[in-house]
Formats: sequence, structure tokens, C-alpha cells
Amino acid sequence: MLRKHGAHLVLFVHDEVVLEVPEDEDIVTALSRAVKPAIADAFRRYFPDASTTGLVEVHAVDNWADAK
Repeated sequence: MLRKHGAHLVLFVHDEVVLEVPEDEDIVTALSRAVKPAIADAFRRYFPDASTTGLVEVHAVDNWADAK
């Protein structure tokens, strides 16, 4: 799905995933909607009894300095 939208994985460390996505609000929205449940599903695979409420947050920023 990332490649389809011109996005790619930049980095993932521990509990953080960084994607570079074209500056298009529709693409950011589509990828946010797809990535959140995918990450929650992966978490559930290893921790099936754990809650995923509030587990995944998505933030879209213009540059790395604004990401923190």
C-alpha cells in the first residue's frame, strides 16, 4: 500500500514507525487509516489479551523537527 501511494518506510525503532509520504492530504489520510489497524493487529498477535485502546497515534508533520 505504501508504494501505491508513493510513500515509504524511513525508520522504525522500538514502538515508533516513521513514514515519508507525499504532501497530499488524501494520501496521508488513507495511509493513516490503513497503518493504525495494521499496527494494532500486529500488537494483538503477540499480546492477544492486551487492550489496544489508545495504542496507536498518527501524527503528520512537515519535517523531522516538528515530529517531536
